[in-house]
Amino acid sequence: MKGLLAGVVAAIVAVVIGAVLFFIFVDRSETTDRPQENPTYAIDGRQQNCAEFFGETCDFETQDGFNRWAADLDGFITEEQRMGSFADDIGFTETGKIALKACVLTQTSDNTVNELVDFTQRDHPEATTAQVFPIWNAARWHLCPLPR
Repeated sequence: MKGLLAGVVAAIVAVVIGAVLFFIFVDRSETTDRPQENPTYAIDGRQQNCAEFFGETCDFETQDGFNRWAADLDGFITEEQRMGSFADDIGFTETGKIALKACVLTQTSDNTVNELVDFTQRDHPEATTAQVFPIWNAARWHLCPLPR
């Protein structure tokens, strides 16, 4: 019985020593988060990063969306003809901001066009759902298509 007890104690001591050594020698640099990339893209003839394009610091989701879709934004805005008169009225850059935000919002399944209208109304208080929906729809079909 004493031999069994000694074996159990020795096993526990070995596990504790192993755990202590692991935590002492583990390389913590492997577990630290890397900062998000902040690339620049030619948008409307100017090299811009996310903060420059949106005119404010980008949160994680917006930066991620910018990194994924901004390279295609020029072609999308120039070629997409189904975004309505509101997009024509507010211009290239504002339409691009709304389209990229639509892509960011689409990545979370519980977001709807209403969140995009709220975002749009910060700079365009007169914007309605009927005006914003064509941008939302075009972005979701052509700039950042969802798997169907």
